[in-house]
Amino acid sequence: MRIDPITIEVIANGLKALIYEMDAAIERTAMSIIIREQHDFGMSLVDHRGWVVTGTAFAGQTLAEYAATHPVEPGDVIMFNDPYLSHGEISHLGDTMVAVPIFWEGNLLAWGIAWGHHMDIGADAPAAMPTQATEIFHEGLQIPPVKLYRQGVLNEDVLAIVARNSRTPEMIVGDTLALSAAGKIAEKRLHELCEKFGGAAVRETFQVLFARARETMRRLIALLPERPLSFEDVLDNDGITDEPLVIRMTIERTGEKLLVDFTGSSPQCAGPMNYPLNPSLLKLRLYNLLRLAAGERIKIDPQLDANQGVEDLVEVHIPEGCFLNPAYPAPVSL
Repeated sequence: MRIDPITIEVIANGLKALIYEMDAAIERTAMSIIIREQHDFGMSLVDHRGWVVTGTAFAGQTLAEYAATHPVEPGDVIMFNDPYLSHGEISHLGDTMVAVPIFWEGNLLAWGIAWGHHMDIGADAPAAMPTQATEIFHEGLQIPPVKLYRQGVLNEDVLAIVARNSRTPEMIVGDTLALSAAGKIAEKRLHELCEKFGGAAVRETFQVLFARARETMRRLIALLPERPLSFEDVLDNDGITDEPLVIRMTIERTGEKLLVDFTGSSPQCAGPMNYPLNPSLLKLRLYNLLRLAAGERIKIDPQLDANQGVEDLVEVHIPEGCFLNPAYPAPVSL
């Protein structure tokens, strides 16, 4: 059944509003200044496949994989911070992702997710950013996807382990629960939209937003010349070895598709300047950059967040073993 355009817009703005509400909740309830004042956090709504619908640029492959191999039920809350198990969706251990599965009529509809950078996660140095790290074990507690809540009941053992491994236990507990509360807000507001308009209308709105982002990205790509564009920059060193790190990126358009290739970038380094770059996350960030670069050359909906509708228009190649695609347990804290 096709949903009328006005209803689609009302639902789309409701989705946008729940992101703003999640943002306000985290800012008001988190305990650490790095989240509450520096605003080092983000939040998104992703569909059952882990595709970002709206909110902060993110990628939800980890959640989709978890749901495919573990039972996920209403009232559960999933948390993790592992850069390798999350395929680079989390870039370093200081960031923790908390995700609330949202069900409607017995089926997984979406996830309300929030991440934040903790003051301390038990690394060699505070703030989980030790410049002298030579392996990820120096950088703090590694948390695979686990249930913080199970059917509405807090897993106090998991929270106790996290708190015990932090120099600021009260802050990390408070921040973790604040992120969880934001996900519950997404659940509540999405349920309200489903109750008012129906689950089918909400799902169709997801697809409309994906289609809009894809069409916008297609028009943005068309502004680029059909020849390779290359850029290279250099980091001074990795903090351990006094050798420069080269980032080399080539963008090449073929028709309406784009190839982003990092061939020529420096190999994995000894120090913590490695960065596990997630291809899907890069595509969303590229959407935002191209949108800014386009200026007024094309009309773009300023309210449309980058979402996974752009996925098939961009291919990303990051050579294995380069410092943007390091092998475990390389350090990644910086």
